[in-house]
Amino acid sequence: MLTLECPYCGVKACETELSPGYEAHLKRFGPGST
Repeated sequence: MLTLECPYCGVKACETELSPGYEAHLKRFGPGST
């Protein structure tokens, strides 16, 4: 699977998380979250 990095905020995510129609309904927590 391809891992992409956002050029603006530096977040790394799998390509399926960034594609429309996949896992957009899941809540994502930022760095430092417990």
